[in-house]
Amino acid sequence: ISCFSLNGAFERTIGSHGVGPGKLIQPRDVAVAPTRQLLIVSEMGRLQLFAISSGVSLQIVELAGSSASPQRSLWGVAISPSDSSHIYVADSETSEILRLTTVKTKVNGRKQKIRL
Repeated sequence: ISCFSLNGAFERTIGSHGVGPGKLIQPRDVAVAPTRQLLIVSEMGRLQLFAISSGVSLQIVELAGSSASPQRSLWGVAISPSDSSHIYVADSETSEILRLTTVKTKVNGRKQKIRL
């Protein structure tokens, strides 16, 4: 993900191609949390949360499929403006809109809730 200033100057890159933390698998959409501190990226079968200021991957959320459709195909991601603890993502494989309500990560070895 390439980041540019409002006047078009390149600032930095967030993530690169691959599988692990900070790596992106077929990124499809991004959403910025209302706090402007988090960037949420929807990928093939997962969501990845990045700190906008540093570009560091904070969490990968793997979304398991079902027996009828074992592979998720995520397209689009949004954050509820009225309740910033909800993330919505569309699954084109199952024709569902998924709502995630709790997001946690480890910071300095301790679990803590990320404020969206």
